[in-house]
Amino acid sequence: MERKYAVIFGVPEDGGYVLPYRIGSPAEGLFEADDINLVTQKYEAVLQTVQSGDPLAFRRTVTDANIRRRLINELKAMQPAPRTGLIVSIEDVHKRKLLDGSTVSEKLTPLFAEPGARPILPRLVTGRLDALEFQTRTLRLKLPTEHILSGTYGDDFEPILLENRRAKVRSAHLSCH
Repeated sequence: MERKYAVIFGVPEDGGYVLPYRIGSPAEGLFEADDINLVTQKYEAVLQTVQSGDPLAFRRTVTDANIRRRLINELKAMQPAPRTGLIVSIEDVHKRKLLDGSTVSEKLTPLFAEPGARPILPRLVTGRLDALEFQTRTLRLKLPTEHILSGTYGDDFEPILLENRRAKVRSAHLSCH
């Protein structure tokens, strides 16, 4: 399935960073135009519901909660840190923005909310830093109970990590799973 419906990127357009893409297979025998059109329509529908910021429409379009969470995390990870001044948008062939990088970060947060989900309350967690990935903004803590806690951190937390490389970071606002 991944080879049949792969997102295939082309060479950037001259004078810019625009990466043209198509959905399909690099292998000749697997390309089925009707299937690819259906996948492309679903892909565009997902991006449109993200762009709308409507949690109900997003849940109707992406019915599996695990896939919704992974999709939101990947779209967040796709955006460069605000300090870079760069944004990443997705446009169709007509230059219509399917996902506007300048507004997507604020639209992704409400999409995390699940119906009937308990609110996440801040808590102090103490543990040993086991792994840190600046590219994906994730970290892993080993708790005193030997459990592993994985989480993501926001842009506001990264300077604290950099400034206190060798010190203990006493508190942080993490989105953990």
